[in-house]
Amino acid sequence: MKKDIAEHETSKDLGSVTATTRRKLLLSLITSGTLLSVAPEIVNAGKAEIDSKTGELFSPKSEMLGGGGSDLARGIKLESRPKGEFATNGGPVQYVYETRFITYLSRFLLNYDPAAKAWWDEQDFSVDDTTTRVSVDIQKKIRFAEFAESVEIGLANYFVGPYGSYASVQAAKAGLLAKAPAQSSSFDFNKTKTSLFDSMKQTFNSKVNNKSFLVDKKEGDKARQGILNLFSLLQARYTSIECKRQLAILFSLISDPKLQPTREIKSILGEADDGSVTQIEVTGLLEDGDDYRWSGRRGGGYSVHDMPKVTVESPPALGALYNPAKFEVTTKPTSRVLKIRVLDGGRGYASIPKVEVIQQGVTMQCEAVAVLDRNGSVEDVIVLDPGFGYGRYKKRDDVPPEVRIAPPKTPRGTKKKNDYLPAIAIADLEYAIENVKIIDGGNGYIANYPPKIDLSLPAEDPDWYLSPINRKTWKVDDSVPVKVQVTEMTSFCDGETVQTPITPRSVQNEISLDPSVLERMTNDPIALLPTTLQPYYTAPGGMIPELGTQAQKDGNFRVLSLPMAVSTMFLPSRYRAYDPIFGAIGSKPVTKTAQALTGSEYTRLALSGGICTVIVRTALNPLELVKTKLQLKNDEELLKIAKETSTQETLQKNETTTEKDANAGTVDVVRAMVSTRGPLSLFQSADVTFLASSVFGSFGFGATELFRRSFTMVFFGDNGYEMKGTGEELILLFAAALACVLTSLAAAPFEILRVRSMGYIDPQPISTVLSDYLNEKREERAKRYLHGRVDAIESFTFSNISKDDISPLFSGFLPIVSRELPFAVIKFLTFDLVASSLITLINSQSQVIEPVQVGIGGIGLTISAVSGAIAGLAGAFVSHPADLVLTLTSSKQKVPSNANDGSSQDAADWKPLVRELISQEGGILNLFTGLPARSTFFFLVIGLQFFLYDYAKNIFQVSSDDLTLVLDVFYAIRQGLQ
Repeated sequence: MKKDIAEHETSKDLGSVTATTRRKLLLSLITSGTLLSVAPEIVNAGKAEIDSKTGELFSPKSEMLGGGGSDLARGIKLESRPKGEFATNGGPVQYVYETRFITYLSRFLLNYDPAAKAWWDEQDFSVDDTTTRVSVDIQKKIRFAEFAESVEIGLANYFVGPYGSYASVQAAKAGLLAKAPAQSSSFDFNKTKTSLFDSMKQTFNSKVNNKSFLVDKKEGDKARQGILNLFSLLQARYTSIECKRQLAILFSLISDPKLQPTREIKSILGEADDGSVTQIEVTGLLEDGDDYRWSGRRGGGYSVHDMPKVTVESPPALGALYNPAKFEVTTKPTSRVLKIRVLDGGRGYASIPKVEVIQQGVTMQCEAVAVLDRNGSVEDVIVLDPGFGYGRYKKRDDVPPEVRIAPPKTPRGTKKKNDYLPAIAIADLEYAIENVKIIDGGNGYIANYPPKIDLSLPAEDPDWYLSPINRKTWKVDDSVPVKVQVTEMTSFCDGETVQTPITPRSVQNEISLDPSVLERMTNDPIALLPTTLQPYYTAPGGMIPELGTQAQKDGNFRVLSLPMAVSTMFLPSRYRAYDPIFGAIGSKPVTKTAQALTGSEYTRLALSGGICTVIVRTALNPLELVKTKLQLKNDEELLKIAKETSTQETLQKNETTTEKDANAGTVDVVRAMVSTRGPLSLFQSADVTFLASSVFGSFGFGATELFRRSFTMVFFGDNGYEMKGTGEELILLFAAALACVLTSLAAAPFEILRVRSMGYIDPQPISTVLSDYLNEKREERAKRYLHGRVDAIESFTFSNISKDDISPLFSGFLPIVSRELPFAVIKFLTFDLVASSLITLINSQSQVIEPVQVGIGGIGLTISAVSGAIAGLAGAFVSHPADLVLTLTSSKQKVPSNANDGSSQDAADWKPLVRELISQEGGILNLFTGLPARSTFFFLVIGLQFFLYDYAKNIFQVSSDDLTLVLDVFYAIRQGLQ
């Protein structure tokens, strides 16, 4: 009686403690799931990884797609990140950086950036069994499109949008010099396209109403600042002459005149050409036979006090190494009088005095007339005719003549002679431009676009100037035809001599001269335009025919003979945008599978495994229960009813059978349990199954992921994610095996109790199962070590569990490992092989455009379920003998003693069990007793398990798509500056 009471108290205590523990576990799971659901920003996956072979940075998708980019690439830590996704699909970035610019920038990086070039060289474009339908050229174009999308994402994160860009090249170089990122745009993100209809609408509107999106000056200035920052970074990073010329072509592809960095393009072209003026020509000078009165606008009209000056445009290349050209103007006297300057107007003139310009040897006398003011002084002298032959004196031709102004007439008898004084004046000879000489050709100029040279005009026209008449319009033409033009430039970089001036027709256009250039660009996704191709410059105010608008204050560059970029409304799903010459932008960027996960990510993977295993195994607990009862055969009443039911059905089918031959099947046992004990009896030991499934699921899936990635990193390095074939399968086998051993160790106590609980005829709570098991083991130890004094063990309570009670809970470790190890290894290996085969088969179909991924989307989840079901069948078959032995050794049933030795054999010794089973009728097939029920169970369990596992990973944002890293192109560019 006391013993019964003690056992009852023990069961009560164990039930209370176990129930409390189970409630805590459920509360923990619910809390974790709730937090992960309501706070997705906390669980965004990712840990940036640098590829050891290429140096490229792969950043978490949560940072790259809408997060403003990575702190590593930016060099400045962002204090906060937005919720939601930054749209690049036709969004604000496309209004700043067009498809043509993005694709050509991608080509540029793949040619000149060491990291990008190394990444491209690492790509495998060979044709194998999985890519027989796609040619190598198409593979390259698809891969290029993905790289272009990575470039676009980088532009959106660092050079446009709410995060601005590098505040300066120094900030980009040092990373920490800028206190905060500079803003470069503030677009309305609600205007981004979200559907096909939005795409169609935008395309239509762009054709009907060709207006720039950036109509607001403030927005345009911020967007342009992002472009300037990008230009500064690329200019500082790529310094070869070839790179500079390609950068000039690249930024000439920005068609919007308000956004194009024209001055910067000039600067980099000046650096690339480093041109110098080697020859000039002066045109428009007065020629023989021309009217001398036009001299003031034909290179003449200068005096010794007002000589012509030359103003030269500074070289566009910036820096102390570049100097402007220097010129010297030589003049000559024309022997004409330019003007007469009055030094003293005299006094007392009552009438206009005579003015004479006197010098020996004059060919034609100068005619001049004085002008008096009201006070009787000479105010001015007007030269009516400059004469000719002045200035020659003693072999000189620059001696001014003498100017005589008749004195005023003094009245007779006047005593104030000072009131009548003659005027004094001097003559200035006219000088004209003879030539302009090059003193220093300068450097840093664009060879095709020489500097502008201006000559200063005379301060004023001579009195004798006469405006010429245009004989076509018969209108006055006061234009100044005198010009100094550069006719030849020489490049210091390559020594090439260029004849100028340039016109669109005379521009050396490699595209129009060689049609194969465009063909090569179309066929080769990384080909570039020839570096000899010079963008054509339109001066400020000039018309840009392709755009139908005028160039802005700095002018405009464009690449002639390039076909116009057209909007493509319908594209394959793998492409987001397309340029007919430079290629496409992909719908997805370059990604790789993350190898080094965070603790949070491994926790969520384990949680996903635990949830899916608990749901599936608890729901399918009836099948496991029936399998166990068929294996133990200790529930005689139930099996008898099941046999009777089976026999009756056989007789109804007019088939002969005997009671000896009648065997109860899975369905028979299920119906017998429902009819005799009710539907709830099918969920006997569901509580223990819940605990065991939690451990198996969380440890099994979580540890497998951990070891798989860890082994890949150890044995294959950073590029292990590209590993295929035998290496990948071996890694999976080792990871699954190690995870299985650790999982079996952790789950051994729960699994023993689960099997033992199913061995009871009547359902028992977990507390009773645990107390019975521990008391039984104590009795065995007492019989063995206390010489049969069983009464030494008194009442059992949970609080007095000793260390001797722990080891029996793990006694089933080896049988569990023997069952779970082959099961887990075969399960994961079969799943991987079947899923890979199905993915390859589906993606190889010509109708498939978007590649299918395991566990992603409806098709991916279906593949997970089918592959899991097949893996369950394979695992069940391989591990069934071990499962049968574990079931028999873990139950309360003892194996019948051998009649010859008269001893009782303990069920914990599995070797006699195996020998006994094999020795019975049926032989080795007896080891597969209950296989149909177990196969059915695991066909459903593993299929649903992998389906729910992938589904849960999607919810917790640790799916294969979430655990991918996006190529962060601009990290390697910034690193190259250091």
